[in-house]
Amino acid sequence: MLVELCHAVSVARRAVATSGSAVACRRAAAATSGNLSLLPLAAAGSVRAGGEPSGMKTYSISEAADLTTLSARALRARVDRGHIRAVLRDSVRRIPHSELERAGILEEGSPDTTRVIRELTERLDAQAAELIRLRALPERVAEYRRQLDEEALARHEAERRAQAEASARSEAEAATEAEAAGRRAAEKQAEEEAQAATEARTWQERLVEAGWRERRRMLRDARRSAA
Repeated sequence: MLVELCHAVSVARRAVATSGSAVACRRAAAATSGNLSLLPLAAAGSVRAGGEPSGMKTYSISEAADLTTLSARALRARVDRGHIRAVLRDSVRRIPHSELERAGILEEGSPDTTRVIRELTERLDAQAAELIRLRALPERVAEYRRQLDEEALARHEAERRAQAEASARSEAEAATEAEAAGRRAAEKQAEEEAQAATEARTWQERLVEAGWRERRRMLRDARRSAA
């Protein structure tokens, strides 16, 4: 498709050079208007500093746009990308006339022919800019997926740590409760033993003070309780 588009532009320019026919150019443009391909990008723009040689005819970007088939914006973009070279004069980029001739963008022929060529060129520039944006999409998608993976991993690790901390707290609480239950059981046993000891001392005191009949009864009762 790119070959077809370039062929259409070439046909239009040859038509202008030979017969000045805008109809032929429009027909060539219409043949590829629905299937325009994107052009590959060039290297960064080249601007020569130090002013311009004596006798060199130069134009500002706006002035050059009036003489070419490009808009000022499209012409500036070509200068930025290095498709068209420029020189610096008083910190302003200016384009030599010879550079416009070399690029083959000087305006020729009828206004209709120029308009069609300008539209084709601007469409190519717009599609080149769109290609730059589309080429960056896979990297942006990959970076976004990497960030999502890192966030998911961080959430999983945080949940794992939270579960481990909750399990440790549960085990600590269970150990504390078991220790408290052991203390309560020991205290109860100690109380029971102390009460039994008190009761035994009291029984012995009564046994010592009792007469022989009472003592026999107490001993008989004690044997029955033991049985």
